[in-house]
Parts: sequence; C-alpha cells; structure tokens
Amino acid sequence: MEIWISKPSGYAHTDQFGGDQIVEAVATSADGKTLATSGYSGWTYLHETASWKPVLDQNLTANDYRMNKQSCPHCGSEFEEAKQGCCPVCGQALALPPSGKDLWFPYYPTEQVFQRACAELLGASPEARTPSGRRWRWFLVGLILFGLVLFAGNSAAKVGILVSVLLFHELGHFLGMRLCDYRDVSMFFIPFFGAAVTGRKDRAPVWQQVVVLILGPLPGLILGSALWVGLLKAQHAFICEAAGWLIALNLLNLAPLEPLDGGRLVNLLLFYRQPRLEAAVVCLSAVALALAGEFVFGSWVLFGLGVLILLSVPGRYATARAACRLLEQWPSLPLEPSALSQTQLRDTFRQVLRAFPTADLPSVVRGMRQVHERAAVVPLSLLSKGFFLAIIAAVAGFTFYSGSFEALPRLVLPHPSVNQPDSPSANQSPVIKPAE
Repeated sequence: MEIWISKPSGYAHTDQFGGDQIVEAVATSADGKTLATSGYSGWTYLHETASWKPVLDQNLTANDYRMNKQSCPHCGSEFEEAKQGCCPVCGQALALPPSGKDLWFPYYPTEQVFQRACAELLGASPEARTPSGRRWRWFLVGLILFGLVLFAGNSAAKVGILVSVLLFHELGHFLGMRLCDYRDVSMFFIPFFGAAVTGRKDRAPVWQQVVVLILGPLPGLILGSALWVGLLKAQHAFICEAAGWLIALNLLNLAPLEPLDGGRLVNLLLFYRQPRLEAAVVCLSAVALALAGEFVFGSWVLFGLGVLILLSVPGRYATARAACRLLEQWPSLPLEPSALSQTQLRDTFRQVLRAFPTADLPSVVRGMRQVHERAAVVPLSLLSKGFFLAIIAAVAGFTFYSGSFEALPRLVLPHPSVNQPDSPSANQSPVIKPAE
C-alpha cells in the first residue's frame, strides 16, 4: 500500500509499506493528527497528518480511531463499506436520489439490476485522460504505416498530396472538437483506410456535432475550388493534382452515406428523433457502400465497412425507439443523469429492458446512458437547420460553379489499365487540368 498526499502542484508520493501485511481499513485519529491502518496486528500509526512524517509504530485499540462511516440516504443505515455502490442493508444505490413512493420492481432480481445499474451510471468517476504523448506516438506510427502502404503503388509526389489532403481534412475536425471542448481529442491514420479524429463529450449539443462535421470537408472544398479558379493559370501539374484531390476527396466525403460526414450530417439535420427514417437511410447507405466497394472500387475494406454498418442498424433503431418512447413520458428531461428523478431513471431502465431484454449489466448501463442522451439532447430548430444547410449548399455550389468537380471521376473512379495506349500507367494519376 502507498500513501499519496495532495499538494498545489499535484499528488506527491510520501511513503509505502506492506510486504505481506494485509490492510483491512484506513482511518484518522480522533484528533485528526495521525493516520492509521487496521490489520491482523491491530491498529498501527503511519503518519502525522500535519507534517506527514513517519512516527513510531504503536499498537492501539479501535476506540482510538474514528472510522469514517457512510450512511444510506434511503434507509439511514451506517456502514464502512458498500460493495458495487449499493447499501449493504437495503440494497439501494447510494447515488440514487431518494423517493417517497414505493417504486420497487415486483421481480426482485430486476430491482437488483436496476440498483446496480444506477450505482454505475450515477456514481461512475470521470474516465482518465489519455496522455498526449501517447496519442502523438500513435499518430506518427499510423502516419508512417499509411505512407508506406501508399508508397508501394504510387509516386512520392502523389503520396505527399494524399497525406496532405487527408491531414487538412482531419485538422478541421480536430480544431472543431477542441473549440467545442471535447476531451481526449486525437488524430490517427489507418492503413488501407484513411484518417480519423476521435474525441469524447457526453451529451454534446447537436449544433456542436454539426460544426465538428462540416469543418472537415467544407474548408477543403473552398481551398481546392479557389486554387482551381484563381491559381492555375500557369497550368502547374502538381498544383492541379493537389487541387483536384482536395475537391474529389472532400466532395466524396459529403455524400449522404454513413459513416461519411455527409451521411452523419443528413441524420443530424433531417432525421434526428425519427428512428424509422434514420434506420432506412442508414440501411441504404450501408448497401450502397458495400456495392460500391465490391463493384466500383474493388475494395474489401469498403465492402466490409458496409456490412458492419448494416449489422449495427437493429441496435441503433432499438435505442432510438426507446428514446422516443421515453420522450413521450418525459418531454423535457434534465441533461445531466444526476439530475434525473428516481421515477425518470426507472422509466429509462424500463425502456432499455424493453429494447434489449437479454442485456447484461454493462449493456444496460450503456443503454441507459445512450437512451437518456438521445432523449435529453434537443434537435436543432428549423432556422438552425436552414442556416447549416445553406452553408453546405453555398460551398457545394461554389465548387460546381468553378468547374472543379470534374476532377472527381478522373481521380476517384478507377481509370483504364496500362494496356490501353492512351491511358496513364498503373502507378500514375490521371493528369488533371482545369477547363479553359
């Protein structure tokens, strides 16, 4: 066992002890000046709390120490330890707000699952942040592997263009998450697939989710179109190809197919809280992605991704339906789970069990969190939806007006093989030039 103390500069290690010693409890003395442990040999002094200097070991009686007992908010019982966050006397979750009504589930095992689920949902400590050094190491490793995979069949110039375009796209998502106070924001490259940015923010407002999504493709479209229109008078091949890839990849990313940014934007702006329409759109997206991967691009990665998305549809639909049923009971739910009443928590639990009857405890806790979030986070107003759709339409219109969209089929779709006399070689991209 180790002793750590809190200082202005952070936690500092002071001492450790143990060996084969078994520590059953830690307590402070009645005057608050010493810290002690209880083991097989009785109570033993450890440190003076004022100076945190070790003192001589002394065997004492339990009466010399004050045990910091907890009390249950439901039954008032005092206890020294609460396993799984529930009172050892009445079995109710300590983090659960007390209620004057008799709300217990008739089937006692169901009540036990509910109490334990509430203990984990309401009493969970914040997840530890991933060290930034580790995130950047993974970023560099993924970037190197991704570049090596591309370099196997492409020129160094094309690899540099593709990596730069993907980095510019993901940097927009990265900055959007940082501006919206997401936690553990990290960027990484995935060989054979592309790049991605991840971050965590519980119950993020819909407008923030939309901002994070559009900051990926829209800046790339604007920059690529501007290069195509204004800076290509000299017909520089490298700049032409870079502008073409900026347009092609970002325009393709705006396609209304999940998990692309365009598909997620469609669900947030048009089908939020409409489970049937959302499920139908996701199904069509998954089928289109799998067919495109198999017959257009010849990519097993896209085909497998489409299959995985299709398999996830039943669970997503069940969660969305449970959230809608909860909204019918409680049209206005608090955003924080800790602010939910016991009745609201029980109704959330009922909807999760109705959607997933065979779920285990971790799945129930995860389901309660997801159902509450979908029910509590309100959708955008009609004016806000129109504002974001107008921005997307304006950027897409500028792209088409500039004529740069012609780069999309020539760069993204497979081009003829080297056996045809007028086609580019297998390891070269088609030459992209703007229309005169």
